[in-house]
Amino acid sequence: MDWFPRRHARGRPPHPDVLTPAEWRVLEQLREGLPNAEIAERLGVSINTVRTHVSSMLAKLELPDRNALAAWRGEPAPASRSALGRLVAGFPLGWLGRGVSGAGPAVAVAAVAVLGALAIAGAASMSNGGGEAPATETATSPATVTGTAMATPSVEPTPPVDPTEKPTPTGTPEPPLLRGDIEGWFTEERPSPPSEVRAVQPAPPSPFEPYDRESREVVLYDTLTMTERNLGEGGMPRFSPDGSMLAWVAGSEPYEVGELRLLDLGTGDERWLGRARAIRWVDDETIVAYEVGNELVLVDVATGEHEPTEPTIVNLNPVQRPIEEAGYRLEELVRFEDFWRRTYQLTNLATGDTREFDAYRAVLAPDGALVLATVSEPSTRIEPAEGPHGWWSHTSNIFEVDPDTGEATFIATAYPSYPNSPFDASEEHVMWTDRACNIDGDAVTRLYDRETGALFDLDERLWAEFTPDGLIARGSFGAERLVDPETLEYVVVLPFVADNFWTPDYRYSAVGFELGHGGVC
Repeated sequence: MDWFPRRHARGRPPHPDVLTPAEWRVLEQLREGLPNAEIAERLGVSINTVRTHVSSMLAKLELPDRNALAAWRGEPAPASRSALGRLVAGFPLGWLGRGVSGAGPAVAVAAVAVLGALAIAGAASMSNGGGEAPATETATSPATVTGTAMATPSVEPTPPVDPTEKPTPTGTPEPPLLRGDIEGWFTEERPSPPSEVRAVQPAPPSPFEPYDRESREVVLYDTLTMTERNLGEGGMPRFSPDGSMLAWVAGSEPYEVGELRLLDLGTGDERWLGRARAIRWVDDETIVAYEVGNELVLVDVATGEHEPTEPTIVNLNPVQRPIEEAGYRLEELVRFEDFWRRTYQLTNLATGDTREFDAYRAVLAPDGALVLATVSEPSTRIEPAEGPHGWWSHTSNIFEVDPDTGEATFIATAYPSYPNSPFDASEEHVMWTDRACNIDGDAVTRLYDRETGALFDLDERLWAEFTPDGLIARGSFGAERLVDPETLEYVVVLPFVADNFWTPDYRYSAVGFELGHGGVC
């Protein structure tokens, strides 16, 4: 069997509708603005069941948070309604609230795009001439059958479903855990004790002016010159992929249409690009934006022209952007529904040779080395005795892989959390956080020295990734601090601890009001 799916391969919810009946009931209450506790009381279920349904809906619809879920306009669909109709009806504004390019640490993967699923549904719809999918043939009703009466078959009672248990896929068999052209990797858990525990140094005061979130102002910080520029009331600051421009929505009301403005970071010139509510860069020349009436448009940065578009037309990949380092290109081809498996392709740009494999996560270090975390057995649900919520957890082995030979060198066994878990590599280090969602428990950030092979535990739990210079960019919704991994001293400290966006080189950062996003766990 060919275990590697095509690039457009995606799963679908086990229930024929977009959501299960139980999820629709929870969504109904969520739209009334009720917290989980009140929803649980109304529906006569446990609060953990409500949390599970909310998490399931966010994952299925690829929405960033419960606010976006409540605003989603989908309704229970009749059987003849196409997947495109169900998904486009609920295209989330919150999806645009969190960018990918220049957004600082990519640890807030909970805010992933819904457009991949929309594009696939759109393709299926367009194959029928752009209309609704033909109704599925159904078996003849017993009431229409003539002749000899048929005995009513006995039906075994359906066992109750545990809402905290992940559904077991049926039909297509599960692919093997180790799938791909990698030599010497394995899934067996191996104890990986640290050489020592290192202390992260206390953060000094920020040299910048304190940021007042209630002011709803956009502020630009230059960490090279240590200067700042207040751009006035507004929000959703987003840097272009090449880091040369900053776009934002100017205005005093976060949820109203404002002015789409553009700042050239090289010249300091500002321009007006029309009206918008929420924005995101498609590439260095184009911004996708919502304008009046929630119309989706493409904005030409050079001319300011607005061209109406559809969610299925905007080519924004829900998977991570390709990475190119030291003559190699790493591309994520497929992200599976359960978040624990992704299919990657590694290409030698000089020879064109490719290597395809599955992993939980994979990154390219600046020297071209491939670092990956393996796919594991199905995850387990952890419900702590104390703490705000439970989480999904699994076991994964981390390897450094030679990009030419495919030979893997074991680093350590890791314990990632669902749906996000910090994982990154620099030229000198590999860094990840075990049990990251166990906020008040045994979460630990680990730092591996690639040269010496030493493994260190840090005394603080970090949501972080590396900057191009190898600094630790710390922050769950955009880095608010940069840390030297050798001394564990702070190099840059911003005055605000969330929603900071950065240029790819981590020179500029910007902050402003946001339309909301989900939690990292």
